[in-house]
Amino acid sequence: MRRFVFSLLFGGSAFASLMLISAEIGAVRGADVVGPFLVFYSVVYILGQVASLAGYQRGPYLVAQNLDAAGRLKPRAGLEAVLWLGIVLGALLVWLGGDTSVALYGAGAVLVGIQFVVSGVANGLGRFVISRLNFVIVPNVIFIVALPFVAVDAMRLYALCLAAGAGLGLIALRLIGWRRASGPVVVGQPVKVLDFASLVVTILVSSISQLDLWIVGLFVSGQELSYYAFASRMTVVLTFPVIAYINSIQPVLASFVAATDRASVQRIFGRSYRAVRLMVVGLGVMAPIFACVWGYMVFGAFEWRIAAVAAAASIGYTLSALVPPFEALSYARGREGRYLPHVVAGIVVQAVAGIFLVATGLFYLLPVVGGLVLGAIRYGMRRELDHPDH
Repeated sequence: MRRFVFSLLFGGSAFASLMLISAEIGAVRGADVVGPFLVFYSVVYILGQVASLAGYQRGPYLVAQNLDAAGRLKPRAGLEAVLWLGIVLGALLVWLGGDTSVALYGAGAVLVGIQFVVSGVANGLGRFVISRLNFVIVPNVIFIVALPFVAVDAMRLYALCLAAGAGLGLIALRLIGWRRASGPVVVGQPVKVLDFASLVVTILVSSISQLDLWIVGLFVSGQELSYYAFASRMTVVLTFPVIAYINSIQPVLASFVAATDRASVQRIFGRSYRAVRLMVVGLGVMAPIFACVWGYMVFGAFEWRIAAVAAAASIGYTLSALVPPFEALSYARGREGRYLPHVVAGIVVQAVAGIFLVATGLFYLLPVVGGLVLGAIRYGMRRELDHPDH
């Protein structure tokens, strides 16, 4: 419970920093810059999953399988060298590349990927504070402080802040000696780093809540894009209870699976999840009101388009949260690759429906489609509860 509460607090801090970023960009660089920046922000964080080989989700299990007798990560020296090299190369690519070039997106993805790895390793070492601060919060805070004083394109500046945040995370790991806070944990079957199907499933499931913004970003521009991007990101707070729950159960879930503790696994995805579901429903009622009020502060007027997207996002995120996050159980058992056809089908449905809604001018309903797709995918993964290995 303590870990869940702390995860909620850190998630709230990350969300608050994104709120400040949107307002600051609107005030310093103009409202039309808000939309493109939020699209960039969304894209690099999902591409970072690819660059890190889903390092945040898989990191805790990989760490647990590679600890020495003293609780220190065995390949720490080589891993640290590779990550520092990635930070340096990513920062150079940002500095030398164009303001909105493919190189900038690629560098941003690499730097986010390093953040994912650092956060996943820190989480596996039981260093929860380092993991959560390094992930989103530190780069966002650096960006908020630097934006008014640095005359650099907002996207390039944020990418450089990602490099700074990743570097600080590595320094923190060096200071603690890459050592686990408590004794080694029991894990299930080994996690394969290069298991293609599992990686694709992990990345695609994470991208479902972002895909609607990418589709709108491809076909819509100007204020319409800024309104959509703003409203969809300002209601992402609805995902925090589920994300916090996944973060809180990861350290123990693999142990329950390895010990074939069926009762504990069922409790995690049954009775214990009820409070999370109620939180999301409560937030779903308040989020559209909050988005409209904050939108008035950022854009200087009430926009019905912000209200429409926020309401659709609240419905979509609430629908997805009605089903427990069974993907966490598939990660713990190393079986997520089995659901690749199921997940790909859901993404295709979401993409086709999204393009249709854009073509008909109804793209404000896109978040509802994303919520239904994610809920259906999670429902399909519920069979993990009845797997004979439990």
